[in-house]
Amino acid sequence: MRYDGRPVRSGRRRRLQAFSRFDESPSDLVIELAAEGDHYISHGSFQQHDFSRHWPYLESLLESARTKLTRKDISEMWYKLPRPSLTTINAWLEAAVDNGLLKKDGKGQRDNPFRYWTPAREAFWRTDALSLLHNPDLITELRDDPPPASNADPSRAAS
Repeated sequence: MRYDGRPVRSGRRRRLQAFSRFDESPSDLVIELAAEGDHYISHGSFQQHDFSRHWPYLESLLESARTKLTRKDISEMWYKLPRPSLTTINAWLEAAVDNGLLKKDGKGQRDNPFRYWTPAREAFWRTDALSLLHNPDLITELRDDPPPASNADPSRAAS
């Protein structure tokens, strides 16, 4: 059993790690002693708990972005200390994509890295002309969309 993060005298959360031959046994679990002191509350795995603690801040960075961001961009924008490693940021981003909280494009290569953004921010970018200048790929996506169906009768077309 370890403290969840840095030890705090009044902290009630602990991280349990278990090794078991049974698949049902979780290998990692965050628990918290209830205020009454008579039972524990489970907060899921350490990765889930860590993600839920940092997601609001990560989401705020992505919601204020002018363009789609790479994990390196996010790391450079991170002003809260301590700054997480690129591996940790990547794990949080992938968890958010898996949960449908973020969108992702790119191939994960040096010349085409993964880029992340929120669906709400994309909706804003599509309606803001200045944002379209920063996100030219959204312009090409708009061109690829079929034009809206017209209500005109094709038999009455001018000849």
